Amino acid sequence: MIKNKRGLFSAATSCLDPESKIKSLHNDIKIELTFKQIKELKDLGEDVYIEDPQGYTKIIDTFEKESTGFEFEFDDGSIIKCSNSHRMLSNGEWVTAEDLDVSDYLTDKYGRVAKKIIKKTKIENQKWIDFSVDNGYESYLQNGVIHHNSGKSYIIYLFFRWMIKNNYRTILVVPSISLHFK
Repeated sequence: MIKNKRGLFSAATSCLDPESKIKSLHNDIKIELTFKQIKELKDLGEDVYIEDPQGYTKIIDTFEKESTGFEFEFDDGSIIKCSNSHRMLSNGEWVTAEDLDVSDYLTDKYGRVAKKIIKKTKIENQKWIDFSVDNGYESYLQNGVIHHNSGKSYIIYLFFRWMIKNNYRTILVVPSISLHFK
């Protein structure tokens, strides 16, 4: 749960552009992969690790979603594209992309100011890659800043697997996810 600028708390999912690159570890080789490539490797049953503040963390599973989002351009010329509910660390707090503004600063793995947002552009419906990581604190590094991954999709996925296995019937509606099992 995170607090937004309106003082409300919400569960958010973290999703990034499939073409965004991240420092990865695959078959003991350090390589930069796109989130789309990571999803393809995970779909094949491969182990993939991504950079986090402590080193590397294993990606447990990946998911595709469609929603609106934002493209952020930073003072160093870099760009991050993410869903509107994606969270990044800014001034010691997890802030959704929707609530980040031009002139906000993002934090690096050492807790220092890493980048200043100089431009924010809305992206209409796009496919995003969501994933769950295995480091216990659900954060990772991408493009020099700390991102947060709620892991909500993975929790819901495990819940539904349990429901199906135990022959339960349910309807669950979660923002951006709606599933019905008989």
